[in-house]
Amino acid sequence: MNYRSMSKEELIKECENNVHLAQAVEAKDKEISDLKAREKSQIEAVKEKLQKEIDTLLLEKENEIERRVTEIKTEMKKTEEKDKKDIEVLMKVRDRRIEELNKLLYAHGDLLKTLESTINTHLTLNGYIVQEIQK
Repeated sequence: MNYRSMSKEELIKECENNVHLAQAVEAKDKEISDLKAREKSQIEAVKEKLQKEIDTLLLEKENEIERRVTEIKTEMKKTEEKDKKDIEVLMKVRDRRIEELNKLLYAHGDLLKTLESTINTHLTLNGYIVQEIQK
């Protein structure tokens, strides 16, 4: 724009226009600044809200994990106690079977001793019979 060719009135009008424009720019700058501040405040509020939700969810999950760990430990104790009882029963059955087997072995040994003396008696008798026949 060529200000030299303009009249005084046109220059005044142009200056007034520039003042209005400057005021409008300042108003818009303030409006933009206010919008930025409000947006920043809203973003911070959303961040805080999300962080609270995350913390709540995290706490719920931690509590759920602790509850499950406690349940599993309880189940393991019950299983351990049941297994110990089962082992006790099986050991008693084993011991009883060992006793029964020992009794059977002793009885079999006694039978063999009895049979041995009977066989020896028969062998001796057979020896006498052979001697009598050979005479």
